[in-house]
Amino acid sequence: MQRPRRPKVGQTRKPLPAALPAKALVTGALLALGLAPGAPRSEAYRLYDNGAIDYVVASAEAVRWAPNIWGPGSNLSFGVADSPEWAAIFGSTAQFISTVEEGLARWGDIETADIRWSVSGTTGTPLGAWTRDGASTVFLNTSGNEYQRGAGVWFARDRSRAVWDITECDIGVPRSWRTELEYGGPFAAGEFSKWFGYCLGLGASARLPSASSLDGFGTPWTPTSDRDTGASLLRPRSGWRESVGSISGSVESEGEPVSYAHVWAFRTNGSNGVGNPIGAFANRSGAFMIEGLPPGDYVLWAHPINGYDNRLAGAGIVTDVRDAVLALPVTVTAGGNARGHRISMQRGR
Repeated sequence: MQRPRRPKVGQTRKPLPAALPAKALVTGALLALGLAPGAPRSEAYRLYDNGAIDYVVASAEAVRWAPNIWGPGSNLSFGVADSPEWAAIFGSTAQFISTVEEGLARWGDIETADIRWSVSGTTGTPLGAWTRDGASTVFLNTSGNEYQRGAGVWFARDRSRAVWDITECDIGVPRSWRTELEYGGPFAAGEFSKWFGYCLGLGASARLPSASSLDGFGTPWTPTSDRDTGASLLRPRSGWRESVGSISGSVESEGEPVSYAHVWAFRTNGSNGVGNPIGAFANRSGAFMIEGLPPGDYVLWAHPINGYDNRLAGAGIVTDVRDAVLALPVTVTAGGNARGHRISMQRGR
């Protein structure tokens, strides 16, 4: 699988009010916003970058689908590799296709995104592995590992445009589902939704930690406004980008950048933001940009991420810092970027 190279990400500037670091302050601020313990958790978007080592970038640098394969307003078709085992696992091939379509529909229903994709039907030849063949396909994984599953995203370099494009996405269904479904799991349509998010160009994301324990453990993936924002940044509906704004800045500790910290923006006015924030990763240099924010006032909360992602875990994640909340709310305007906000985190988590 070809992968892009790492991009050059610009530094932020004009530091503004310092953050207030303290776990009690974080919890108190989130409770004041309505995110009591047990409230729904969210997951942040992360975009594949057009250079691709750390996968932490702003949307202007994100890798998107090749316009000649899946351009704005066009439909992307997934074929289903034929297999007699679909009937054994799902009852029938038609029922399996219906489950795949449900997973696709969860993304197609995002009002702010232009996502049009469908299942074209079964392909004549079974496919048992992630194979770059020019067609996006859902198949039953017949490799030696019956638990292997997920999306395989293929990239190609367009030298005339000097960018990498996504050209194909294949979804491998694990053979272990034959056993798992007998015991009431997994939630297949939800799994497909997660994998199709990777097909869009969204990487694995951070979950919102519990406000009571800040333990970093999240709930199973479900669609949230945060994921909707990531999808909309990649494939926006006409006029959406002009109606939202962004917040950018940097995360530091003792004068050094906090690599790959996570920053959430909680809206303090309006009905859509409380308890359902939008977040983004800082990059290797501690710079962050949270895009796709409806106009209003926001409180920023930064925390170190868990090291469960191998790409980031091996790239210098800073984990020994305490959570921090920016002292003053940040105002976002339509089409504007509230830039230069510095979040200072103390060592000793």
